[in-house]
Amino acid sequence: MSVNEGRKSKSVALNSVFNAAYMCVNTLFPIVATAYVARKLLPGGVGDVTYAQTVVNYFVLVAALGLPNYGVKTIAHVSDDRESRTKAFQELFFINLISTVVCITAYYVFVNTLPHFSGRRELFNITGITLILNAFGIDWFYQGMEEYKIISIRGTIVRVVSFLLIVAFVRSPGDYLKYALILSIGVAANNIYNVLLVRKYVGLKLRKINLKQHVRPILLLLASVIAAEVYMMLDTVMLEYYHGSETVAYYTNSAKIVRATYLLIISIAAPIYPKISWYIKNRDYENSNRLLNRYSKLIYLIAVPAVIGLVSTADRLIPLLFGNRYEESVGVAVILGILVFVFSTAYLFGHIILLAAGDEKHILIATVLGAVSNVCLNLMLIPGYKQYGAAIASVSAELIVTFMLIFYSRKILNIHFGIPYLVSVLLSSAVMAVAVLFGNGFLPRTVIWTLVLVIGAALIYLVMLILTRNEVLREVFTRVRRRIAGERTNE
Repeated sequence: MSVNEGRKSKSVALNSVFNAAYMCVNTLFPIVATAYVARKLLPGGVGDVTYAQTVVNYFVLVAALGLPNYGVKTIAHVSDDRESRTKAFQELFFINLISTVVCITAYYVFVNTLPHFSGRRELFNITGITLILNAFGIDWFYQGMEEYKIISIRGTIVRVVSFLLIVAFVRSPGDYLKYALILSIGVAANNIYNVLLVRKYVGLKLRKINLKQHVRPILLLLASVIAAEVYMMLDTVMLEYYHGSETVAYYTNSAKIVRATYLLIISIAAPIYPKISWYIKNRDYENSNRLLNRYSKLIYLIAVPAVIGLVSTADRLIPLLFGNRYEESVGVAVILGILVFVFSTAYLFGHIILLAAGDEKHILIATVLGAVSNVCLNLMLIPGYKQYGAAIASVSAELIVTFMLIFYSRKILNIHFGIPYLVSVLLSSAVMAVAVLFGNGFLPRTVIWTLVLVIGAALIYLVMLILTRNEVLREVFTRVRRRIAGERTNE
């Protein structure tokens, strides 16, 4: 029997559409919400809330252990059998529950006793709601089951309601506590719905569980996640310490745009992770490499022009989104723009390939080296160069991590881009870049004309891909035609 028999396979392409749609919402929400509150709370208020979220996220990340990644793979391996997935879910859920209780206790002792938080304890107590509800954050289960439709619809509703609440209640700099509370409530709605729905997929009767088997891989992933998040959030903490909360706002506003862009791009490939894990478990390396090749080409097809567009229009986008008081964010966005490409590459070679293959050790090694590099560079650059130093440190550290992930995964993955594909993407991107630079120089800096510039650049890129007969675009068109004709495909 082939490895595909007996498995209820879901369409990766359709899951990619749902996940991309959800990530579009996730991309727009922080940008639109931040653009709104940036004018209401001003840099000081935005910086205070961002700093509080950064602190609580340290505890959330420890409480979550490595489950957001490990849980997807574990559930994917047993997704066909209700008894096995019930047992796996209960084991991982109880591990997460124990770690969350420990971290909740530590967090509230931390923020309510240390003098550093004495003037902002109410804010930190509110953002702590996110940590309390971490135990019910089980998106990893639905991702392992390849139920991206559920995640997409639920998340979209929560994001829309959260934004409406922000517009209704956040009106002045004094409303920063309301803003923090609404963000935390959004997490609550997401996670509570998760648990209510999970009964459809797992049994409620407690099984004889074995937590020990999960400890080692979870701890390895936790160490990797901690190392990664430390250097992703340490810059925020150090900026606040050396230069105050305003520089945090300048830096994080640009980082949000970059992160949103990157998340949107990888959302297209995220649904292949459960399937790749399942293929590797069953030693079906031919199908795993075929799927990885297809989606890696799709990632770079979008990532390359995204970097060019972000960097070339930063001086226009930042003031439009956040106001003229945030002009110091423009240089940060230009520096951080390269991370869209770097993060996409790291996700492909690290999260999908090495993690699916169970090679958590090499992910940890690469991440720790990146964290150490980032800490050293932050210490050297932030005191003198403020948010710009933090941006340079982040890019440098991520490049180190990505090169190491490529080195470790080269024996597992066999990607062939081909000269025609590379020529198509690079030539199309170059023509688009010239058009953007030309248009950016004379078009008025208004919202309407900026949208015209962005849409025009995307159309130019698309036309060039068609003219250069890009293989990925042709395959996408073919699949769309088949879908319209009613032909079902699993990939």
